[in-house]
Amino acid sequence: MNEKAPTRKVGYRSPNGTITYIDQPIKWVNPSDKTVKQVLLEIGHEMYECRRKKEDVEDLLTQAHNILWREFQDDNHSLYQFINEQIKHLRTYDKQRSQTSKGRLLEDIAREGLFRIKHYFEMGDR
Repeated sequence: MNEKAPTRKVGYRSPNGTITYIDQPIKWVNPSDKTVKQVLLEIGHEMYECRRKKEDVEDLLTQAHNILWREFQDDNHSLYQFINEQIKHLRTYDKQRSQTSKGRLLEDIAREGLFRIKHYFEMGDR
């Protein structure tokens, strides 16, 4: 599924001050030959599976955000607004004092994201 995933440059600083950049794959759901519904549901499930890693959750929320904008181009779309709120909420991650708080935040975002995506399509809004 991730064979054509985009990458991001990640810099690692060594003790002597040099920075080494490597390409790291972005968590990505391959949308080829799938409907928007299928891709978003897969993103929701993938987000729940990788709920312990902030970067993966952020990548998947961003992908869902981009898909919804391409599809609807409506700031008032309920699922689009929800995804935007989750992205803003995720930005508080680094402000959390404990690892337990950080873990709960990621778990809540992933669980709520999966629930909202499933609920949106089950309710037939699309």
